[in-house]
Amino acid sequence: QEVVTSLKKDLLELITADTELFLKSNRIATKAFRTFVGSCVHAASLLIVWRPFAAMLWGALGSRSQPRGQSWTRQVVVPLRWLKCFIDNQAGTLRRHFTFDAYMGKHDEVALVLDASP
Repeated sequence: QEVVTSLKKDLLELITADTELFLKSNRIATKAFRTFVGSCVHAASLLIVWRPFAAMLWGALGSRSQPRGQSWTRQVVVPLRWLKCFIDNQAGTLRRHFTFDAYMGKHDEVALVLDASP
């Protein structure tokens, strides 16, 4: 038994359009970028693999080395390219599977033992 979830079509279309637009320009308007980052964070709540890229986008919003009211695309080109790969189905999927067994804790237990020795 499992439930498969995915992003809403309109949210995915918005993220796709903004990603392509931002990758084509040198600067991004801060207001539009903040809205985009919020959408990506919302999507990352479902797609866990997006979380590191959403964090990189948030980091650029707090940067002080950008023109007033704008962000440099170069600061966020890596997470934008990764998001584009996900959107284009080149890296991973845009769906998340929830299984009842995982919810009930029916899984193999794994213990990792780490040592700093070479």
